[in-house]
Amino acid sequence: RGTRLREIIPSTMGEPLLYEHLDEIIDMCREFGVRLNVTTNGTFPKRGPEAWAERLVPVTSDAKISINGATKATQEAIMLGTHFETLIDHVRRFVAARDRIAIKGGNRCRISFQTTFLDNNVAELPSLVELAASLGVDRVKGHHLWVHFTQIQGLSMRRSPEAVRRWNEIVRQARAAAEMHRLPHG
Repeated sequence: RGTRLREIIPSTMGEPLLYEHLDEIIDMCREFGVRLNVTTNGTFPKRGPEAWAERLVPVTSDAKISINGATKATQEAIMLGTHFETLIDHVRRFVAARDRIAIKGGNRCRISFQTTFLDNNVAELPSLVELAASLGVDRVKGHHLWVHFTQIQGLSMRRSPEAVRRWNEIVRQARAAAEMHRLPHG
C-alpha cells in the first residue's frame, strides 16, 4: 500500500494457474489496485476458461497464452502433450468471457499469444497472427529461442545469415497480416 508498484508478473515459465497461493495474489491485486500480468499454457486447470476469466480478468493487464504453432501438427510437435483443438476452444471461451466482463463495465484485459520463434514454427507466424485475429486475441508476442545447449542450436533463427534473412522475410509477412487485421506489431 502506498508504493509505486502497479503490476506483478508471477511467472514467465511454468503454469501459474497451478500455484497454491494464486487466489491470494489475485485478491491482493484487487485490494491494492495492482494489475496482474500472467502467462498460461491455456489448459486452465481445475476451473476451466470461464471460471479463470472471472477471477483473472478484473485484475489482469495481459493474459498471455503460450502457443507455438498455427497448425495442429506444429503446436503438438513443439508443446508436447498439448491438444491443438482444446487449446483453441479454451482461447475462444476465455476471450468470450473477457468480452462479457468488459461489456458489463468491467476490465478488458489484453489477451496475447506468447510464442517462441523456432526454425520449425517461424513459417507459421503470419498464420498465427491471422489465427489470433480470428479468435479475438489482441496481440501476438514472442521471443527468439535462447540456445543454452548445442542440441537445439539448429532451431535458432539467429544461427546463420540465411536464418536471419528467413526470419526478416517472415516478419514482413506477419506485419502485413497484423496490419490487415489491425493487430499491434513491433
